[in-house]
Amino acid sequence: MNAVQPSLDVDALKELQVVMGEDFPLLVDAFFDDSGNLLIAIQKAIDEDNAESLRRAVHSLKGSAGNMAARVLAVLCQDLEGLAFSGITVGSGKLMTYIVEEHEQVKAALEKVRVTFTLSRAEKL
Repeated sequence: MNAVQPSLDVDALKELQVVMGEDFPLLVDAFFDDSGNLLIAIQKAIDEDNAESLRRAVHSLKGSAGNMAARVLAVLCQDLEGLAFSGITVGSGKLMTYIVEEHEQVKAALEKVRVTFTLSRAEKL
């Protein structure tokens, strides 16, 4: 975990690893699954012009991102949530593009962290 992963709050992620212990990789996998499903739900809500569904889905993604120390992704979600909260979906496509791009960066960074974490645990055995 270094400057290669600017999308993650490194200190918060280290704390999460300590708290989760050997279950940390499972948490990362759960985030990957949940966030992927939420991105689909967000896009569907945008396509259907459904501000309330959009707000709920992006709120969930914001929380998941925050829990995984993905601060930039959480802020982008907060921006889209605010738009949806006001009942607006028009213009949300641009924010969705940023969210998808940031999500990909977060996934890549978390995958590196997960591999490093798993290898360091294996070395201790």
